[in-house]
Amino acid sequence: MKKYINILIIMVVLLAVVFIAKGQSDSNDVGKRTFSDYCKDFISHDIEKLTKYSLEELNKYSREYERIRALDDDVASLWGVKGITVVVNEITEDGNKCGLDKKKIQTKVELKLRLVGIKVPSNVVWSNDTCSSGFLYITINTLGLEISDKDQTDFYFHDIDVSFRQPTKLLKVSPNDIVLSETWGKGYLSSAGKNISVNYVYDTLDDIVDSFINDYLEANPKSGK
Repeated sequence: MKKYINILIIMVVLLAVVFIAKGQSDSNDVGKRTFSDYCKDFISHDIEKLTKYSLEELNKYSREYERIRALDDDVASLWGVKGITVVVNEITEDGNKCGLDKKKIQTKVELKLRLVGIKVPSNVVWSNDTCSSGFLYITINTLGLEISDKDQTDFYFHDIDVSFRQPTKLLKVSPNDIVLSETWGKGYLSSAGKNISVNYVYDTLDDIVDSFINDYLEANPKSGK
């Protein structure tokens, strides 16, 4: 009888050790779970993982989740973006004639992003598991128009487009692969005389990029602070 009592005591002690170790492991995980982890667990309805969050974490992350859900879709898509690579498409022949400079445009846009604390990597690398970066595409198509008899361009028409593209998954088509998709974009079609065309394009581009930055900061309010 005494033998069985000793065995029972040993089993109780072992169970207590396991329980204590598990409790210490869970407590060590507190603070290590990020908002991204919460989003994945919440969307997938992983109850087992959600029960491991502290009440403080659940309150904090649920409020942030509802804040992002309340944003416009294009603004919400900018949440969590850590780096933005600027891509300026080739300037048209008429664009070069009116004085547009691809390198200057690249520098202006990258500087604007850096001034608010956005990282500007030279390239974006992603995997099927995660990616927190994207591309800001700048496209300016210019067409010159002659309206006088002096055989020279008098007006320029400009199609200015800015779009943010990032890796996404097409759940209905190929859920295991990622594709580059536009999640934010704005553009303007305008015309200006040859003497003011360049400044007009740069000013318009500044306004669009400022709009993008404002939306980015709304989605990521801690950025730039």
